Amino acid sequence: KEHKKEDAEIRKREMLLDTYERWVDKLILGEKIVQFFIKNGYHKVAIYGMGRIGKHLFTEFKHSDIEVVYVIDQNISRYTNYYEGVPCYSIDSTLPYVHMVIVTVSSAAEEIKEDLYKRVPYQIESMNDILFVL
Repeated sequence: KEHKKEDAEIRKREMLLDTYERWVDKLILGEKIVQFFIKNGYHKVAIYGMGRIGKHLFTEFKHSDIEVVYVIDQNISRYTNYYEGVPCYSIDSTLPYVHMVIVTVSSAAEEIKEDLYKRVPYQIESMNDILFVL
């Protein structure tokens, strides 16, 4: 049982590293994720997952024309209603309208997207989906 837990943690970290690597590759080529959102008219977004990737994405958006309307994070919302002045919700909350919800949890992105689709009619994409088409 302990091995399965370790294997799952290793897989989770590898997926996180893959996402970072893809993101850095795009940055080296001069392609910023913000450009994708502006080009496609996604000016109001929500970020699901405020782990490492979510926090970096939040910071990138903070210095752009993209508005993070709210974040969705089970852990943060347990303790506070805000993340750096932006409303923080759990997935069970009534989620306000946004142009897109970005799922930053690489290891469970598909399951999270399915869960969100049951709750909101908004566009939902994972970071890896976005980096793939960038």
